[in-house]
Amino acid sequence: MIAGFTDIHCHILPGLDDGASDVTEAIRMMRIAMDDGIVSIVATPHIMDGEYENTKAGIEEAITLLQESVLRSGDVNAGDMPRLYIGGDVRISPDIIKMIEVGDIPTINNKGYLLIELPTFNIPPHTGELIFNLRQKHIIPIISHPERNLYILHRMEHLHSLVEYGALCQVTAMSITGDFGRDIQRASIRMLKEGLVHFIASDAHDSRKRPPVLSRAYMEVSRLFDEDTAKRMLIENPKRVIDGEWLCAAYKK
Repeated sequence: MIAGFTDIHCHILPGLDDGASDVTEAIRMMRIAMDDGIVSIVATPHIMDGEYENTKAGIEEAITLLQESVLRSGDVNAGDMPRLYIGGDVRISPDIIKMIEVGDIPTINNKGYLLIELPTFNIPPHTGELIFNLRQKHIIPIISHPERNLYILHRMEHLHSLVEYGALCQVTAMSITGDFGRDIQRASIRMLKEGLVHFIASDAHDSRKRPPVLSRAYMEVSRLFDEDTAKRMLIENPKRVIDGEWLCAAYKK
């Protein structure tokens, strides 16, 4: 089994969003991740005005409670479970910088990388400007699952533009393996070929339909490109995010 994966996008905290429904499900997801070779998980509940009003303090509390629940469960050695880190899946808005500065929104492991989510059907105006401004504040934005944005899906040049403004990109493992359909799979592979992908993460929401599994994507990327590319996307670059280090550019075919 391949081990050492870091999952920078996972909705594992119970009751905060549309991810894990309760503690039992969250622990089940932790076991699946452990068995898949995942050693670190960034807990990234949705942060979205009017729908998921999660805050840094609330996410920190939820991580502590889940860790305590894992310790109490007793049926698995807690030391073998993936380590949890703070983060958020932040819907893009003009207030992001202000909310980070006042301490409402966490960066990943409080190290300066920020997972941002675009709407499904469009790219909001001034998104490039916001990305540039985040970089000016020494915050590195990572666009979550751009392959599932319908505007980008049919007009890849817009993603190139956002990367030129300074964004990095995270593609979902199940997109690579075709679980979200052929169009999204083709777009994901094209993004990899064009050097637009810096991370592959699970974006897991439960233990059944969208589990925290990265090994299948690792094998698929190794098959389509090479194992060095797979290691970079699923092991090396994600660990650099956790550690707050700069990372290498994505592989270009």
